[in-house]
Amino acid sequence: MGSITAIAAAREGMSVALIDPVPTGPEELQGFDGRAYAISQSSLNLLQSLELISEIRDSMQEIEGIRILDGRPGGSSWPSELTFNASDIDRRPMAKMVEDRHLRRAVLSKVRATPGILHVTGSPIVEVSVNGRFAEARCKNGEHYAATALAGCDGHKSLVAENSGIAHQTKDYGQSAIVCAIGHDRPHEGIAFQAFMPDGPLAVLPLAGKLSSIVWTVSSDFCRWVLQLPEDGFLNELASRIGNRLGKLSLAGPRFAHALSLSLAERLVAPRIALVGDAAHRLHPLAGQGMNLGMREAASLVEVLAEARRRGEDIGDILVLNRYQRWCRFDVASLAATTDGCNWLYSNDSEFLKAARVAGHRIIDKLPRFKRFLIMQAAGMNGSLPAAMAERRD
Repeated sequence: MGSITAIAAAREGMSVALIDPVPTGPEELQGFDGRAYAISQSSLNLLQSLELISEIRDSMQEIEGIRILDGRPGGSSWPSELTFNASDIDRRPMAKMVEDRHLRRAVLSKVRATPGILHVTGSPIVEVSVNGRFAEARCKNGEHYAATALAGCDGHKSLVAENSGIAHQTKDYGQSAIVCAIGHDRPHEGIAFQAFMPDGPLAVLPLAGKLSSIVWTVSSDFCRWVLQLPEDGFLNELASRIGNRLGKLSLAGPRFAHALSLSLAERLVAPRIALVGDAAHRLHPLAGQGMNLGMREAASLVEVLAEARRRGEDIGDILVLNRYQRWCRFDVASLAATTDGCNWLYSNDSEFLKAARVAGHRIIDKLPRFKRFLIMQAAGMNGSLPAAMAERRD
């Protein structure tokens, strides 16, 4: 998220030092590493405004529909199903899938080509301090950098947050997410599946061609067991949960696992410091909105700083940064509550909750306006958007 923030800030005329601990250049990003994102419409608008869409268009897959499945498959059917279609929002794609390597390659290339960005690579920040009108970052190689404002985009267990005295409230889910890509005989037709089962949700997200991205949430104990299985055994376990809708499955890359927890920063800002993306929050991946929320925060922060700069204000002043916090805090809290609540509601075998879920699906299916609201919410098109993410009319 640091690169997106840097590009947006530089395009507003700010001088930016982007400190990246990874020395990887765009030409080195080749193999699939398990990560892919469902990019919402508002995030696509941001990428378009940053002139990044043309670089990734050919590698994107449109999501034409979403099927929410509850329970265990019985052949090709499920106990409860809720469907959202692109036609519910005037046939615009609901989102677009892109692999991390393609997005990151485009972003790193844009960083290199954007005037005003000093890209420092290969040496992580080891200390952050605030001295008067400047925030200072000291890197492992001994180099120091000072700026009027510092955006902490350093991910989970953020050093910027820790050094700034910003604590996080955390909750361990006791779950892990298995991430991989699969090939399949049958076309996915642009349909994404989110299957909720007692041990956790399983997302099957369409990629370009006959490929899909898998985000499979399971208990940590089951995760350790299933990852030790040979490829055939793993695919058999996966197929028993997906059903036969995609035909024969094959692995299209390595398998990865990530322990899951909820982590929320008690505040998003401190004097001369603002947290963005995973540095501010770590949410359950069942809604697939972590990347989109981070992009919204990056665009919001840059818009706040750019407006303050035009007014002649000190952009690192806490009164300025508080505007960013007020703008984004509710989005973070509401999405965290939604994902946490859905994980609790669906990841169990309670007969009462099963009946409530089936009834809820039926009610939502009969309320087209409410379905449209939910889709627009997932597309990031509701609420007060940064200008770079708003609907483009040109």
